[in-house]
Amino acid sequence: MQITQTSCNAEERFELSPGLSSGECLSVTGFAGAMALCALCIVASYSHGSANELASYIRLGVYFAATGLVWALLRMVLAKEMRQSNLIVSGNTLTSVRPQRIITISLDSVRSFRYVRLWLVPAFGLVRSGKGTVRITLRTRNLEGLVATLVARFEGLGKTGVYDKRGIDAFLRDARRSGDAAQRMRLLLPRYCGSIVLAGTVCMVTALYVWMFPLFLSLLWSAFGLLLFVNAIRVAEYKLGRRSVAAPDTADSSAVARAYFLSGCCTTAFFLCSGIALTSAILP
Repeated sequence: MQITQTSCNAEERFELSPGLSSGECLSVTGFAGAMALCALCIVASYSHGSANELASYIRLGVYFAATGLVWALLRMVLAKEMRQSNLIVSGNTLTSVRPQRIITISLDSVRSFRYVRLWLVPAFGLVRSGKGTVRITLRTRNLEGLVATLVARFEGLGKTGVYDKRGIDAFLRDARRSGDAAQRMRLLLPRYCGSIVLAGTVCMVTALYVWMFPLFLSLLWSAFGLLLFVNAIRVAEYKLGRRSVAAPDTADSSAVARAYFLSGCCTTAFFLCSGIALTSAILP
């Protein structure tokens, strides 16, 4: 990947994006489905269940509602903090500005600039020096411009050995894929939530009133369907991410629709086969 040289004397500021990430969009989708299932369980237990079941599902609904409220408040605080955070490259210094802390390191003292990917941890870039460390998240706006600026400064200082070109390419590739997925999923989030509520309702009604499953088993079956729904989104986005990396700027609306359609068809087929196997094992 080609990296453009920049002036070594200019000051450049790079802000963080406070928008929902792709993982957060999936969490919101799953939470919407879980709340819908709780509401359905409360209604079903009120009309067909016992008082203990009704009380249990009311408590579960209150727990989910309280969890959602706390998450929303924490997300608002985090978004406010991200709006007040930025990275500044000025001369031969890199400064990380956050509400709680400001870190400034000299680029001529940098020991390494590498891309860090850990399991279950969001990937990030790490600029390490003897006097401090600055982390560069994938939420950074114009990340490619920031990396180009840093590389240009390192080359001007004769410190090309502090970074690995393949690691930098992987950093930029994953950042572009993550940004595209997050933007696309934020636009589709209302449809995700509506679809998962509808899917959960259909699963619960089918299990309760067609297959005559017990309420708790119907809940487990519907929750399994919601899990498959969320993972179908992940599979579709994985396919779109591979496509955008192989051929940038080709993930048009038809490609998005095709990826989601194929992923949805495969997931629905697996879910129906699982339902047939379950009913065959339980129903006489």
